[in-house]
Amino acid sequence: MDHSRYLAYRSVTRSLGRLPEWLLDAHERDRLRDTAEALLLTNDAEDAERFRRDAALALSLLVGQRRWDDAHADALWNEIADRGPCGGQGMVRRDRALSFAGSL
Repeated sequence: MDHSRYLAYRSVTRSLGRLPEWLLDAHERDRLRDTAEALLLTNDAEDAERFRRDAALALSLLVGQRRWDDAHADALWNEIADRGPCGGQGMVRRDRALSFAGSL
């Protein structure tokens, strides 16, 4: 973990804290916060990718359920995805797991 990753994690927790209760229930909020924390604490690139997939899937499901729009989900995805280690060749930015239509 380095200072920039810690600051990025704090940004995620502030973003989650600002969301209204009706938009994200306590379980969903805790899961996304836990995922961001796991990304902060891991130094393993494979673990980080697994945590990123988990967050991408959770956010994509919120969009698929029409509870969130793409812009908000993508913004939080970008905040969460940047928390973890880059790996040997650097992290390649990719889209969330599912499209709006729900296909892989």
